[in-house]
Parts: sequence; C-alpha cells; structure tokens
Amino acid sequence: QSADDGDDLQSWNDVELTVPVNEKFEVNTAGTFRFDRNLSKAESYRFTFGATYRPVKNFSLAPFHTFISSRNSAGRHRYEYRWGLSGSYKFQLEAFSFFYRSRIEHRSRPGRNSWRYRPAVTIEKKLPETFIKGASVFVTEEPFYDSVSGRFARNRISGGVKKSVSKKFAVELYYLFQGDNVSDPGSIHVLGTAWKIRL
Repeated sequence: QSADDGDDLQSWNDVELTVPVNEKFEVNTAGTFRFDRNLSKAESYRFTFGATYRPVKNFSLAPFHTFISSRNSAGRHRYEYRWGLSGSYKFQLEAFSFFYRSRIEHRSRPGRNSWRYRPAVTIEKKLPETFIKGASVFVTEEPFYDSVSGRFARNRISGGVKKSVSKKFAVELYYLFQGDNVSDPGSIHVLGTAWKIRL
C-alpha cells in the first residue's frame, strides 16, 4: 500500500465456508483479518453471512450482511454494517469464459450512511494442457460507484493464474491494483494468493 507518508506492508487473510443445502441453494460465511503497520498490528476484522440461490445453472443471486471493525488513526475502533445483494452470470464464448457480477450494498457507518454499486467483469482462458495442466489465466475489472462522491471514484484491476491441483484443491496467484481519487492512499498494489479446498 503506497501512501504519502510512506509504504505499509499489509496482510489480508480470508477464510470462507460454503454449506450446500440443495442443488439450488447454499449458505455461506466468511471472516477476514487484516494486519498492517508492516504486519505489526491487527487493525481490522470483518465477518460476512449470506446465501446463494441459483435458479438456473449460470445465474445466481446472493444476499449478504457484513460486520466490519477497523481501527482509525486515533487508535479507536470504528464499526460498519453492510447489507447487499449480488447477481452473477457466467457464459462461454469460444475459448473464453466470461463472468459478470453486479453488486449493490448499503453502508451504515458512524456519522454517514451511503450505498455503493460494484459491477465486475472477469475474462478467463484455460492454458494448453501441454503447457500447464489444469491451469487458466484471468483478468478482472471492478469499478466502484459511491453515493457520497456521486461518481465512479475507485477502480480495481487484477490478473493472475489459477491451478487445479486435484478435484478438491485449487490455488490462485494474482496481482491487483486499486486506484482511488477520493480515499487516502489513492494507489494500492496487492500480491495475493487464494487456496480453495473442497471438503
């Protein structure tokens, strides 16, 4: 994370759990813990609870609620509550897979409430089996519209590679850049990994 007063090395750690109820419905929950100030302090954590409904194979609706606690510059914790709904659609076009997600969320925070709209598009392509078996590359673009600024003031673009190690285990390695002309810091660089384990 690049800020005006220097750089900060952070670690964001997510754990997600999905419990299928039937072929069309599942319950999901997630927890996130953030360590910053060059990994010396646990400054933020969040918990999400929601559900996913798939009326057809390639389309899903997912309502969710998130609780966030983060420490401000004065050392005090601030709390935020988010309620939202995501809609996702997937389709195939020749050798490419396209994923579109549309998310709207209401943010309840001390002093000011707001809402955000976050559309995201992902393009994914499998790599040749002779090159890396069970691997694919992807690129994602996600702009943010915020009701406070009244415009798209933030954008995230990421790209990386996915690798299926087995039927129950897959790993992702990616780079993400976030540009923001409202918040501070405005530019954030992320190197991330995602480990997906199916029990």
